[in-house]
Amino acid sequence: MDKLIHLSHIVKRTYVEIDVDGRNEILLAIKTMMRKPLVAFNQAYGDFIGAIGKSSDMFDMWLSIQMRVITNLGEHQLAWTQLATMVQEVFNTTEGGEISDIEDEEDWKRRSFLTALAFRIYLNDFLLLSPEDQQKEVKAQEAANEQAA
Repeated sequence: MDKLIHLSHIVKRTYVEIDVDGRNEILLAIKTMMRKPLVAFNQAYGDFIGAIGKSSDMFDMWLSIQMRVITNLGEHQLAWTQLATMVQEVFNTTEGGEISDIEDEEDWKRRSFLTALAFRIYLNDFLLLSPEDQQKEVKAQEAANEQAA
C-alpha cells in the first residue's frame, strides 16, 4: 500500500501546482466533483468530464494533470491497480457499499477515471486546509521523501 501513499502525495502536490498556476476553472470543476458522495462517483465523474469537455482549455488541462500524475508516480504505476482494488474492496465489504454507481469494469482501468477518483479520495480533507497550509504539507512530505531515499 506504500504506492497508494505515494499516489496521495502526488495528487496533493499536483493540486497545489495547479492552484499556484491559477487554473481556477479546472479547480472549480474538481471541487464540484468532490461534493458528490463517493458511492455516486460515476455520476460525479460524468458531470466533471461533461463540464471540462465544454472548454478545450479545461480539457487540455485535465490531460496535462493526468500526465503529471502518471509521470510523477514514476516506478509506482502499480498504485493504479492498488487504488482500484482498495476502492472495490471497501465498497464490497461495507454495508451499503453495494449502492456504488460504478458498474463498468473498464472504468477501473481508465487513467482518467482513476486519476479523478484519486483526487476525490485523497483531496477530501486536504481541501479544508488553507492554500498556505497545503503548500506546507506538500513541502514537508517532499522533505520526508528525500530523507527516506
